[in-house]
Amino acid sequence: MEVGGIRLTREETAELTGRLAGLSASGLALPDGLRALGAEVDRPRLRRTFSELASAIERGEPLDEALG
Repeated sequence: MEVGGIRLTREETAELTGRLAGLSASGLALPDGLRALGAEVDRPRLRRTFSELASAIERGEPLDEALG
């Protein structure tokens, strides 16, 4: 999977989607939640991906477009 020009491994993709599922159930604002998730992860690429997604959402991009 590639998000915002960042190529993720299968393991990173699984972690990303799992954490996104948890975030959607949490009720947090999406950009804030994405940044919080990025602060929690140990993998630099995944941390950058969460930051890129948060920035894309703040620019008004829908999540599905930001992911693609």
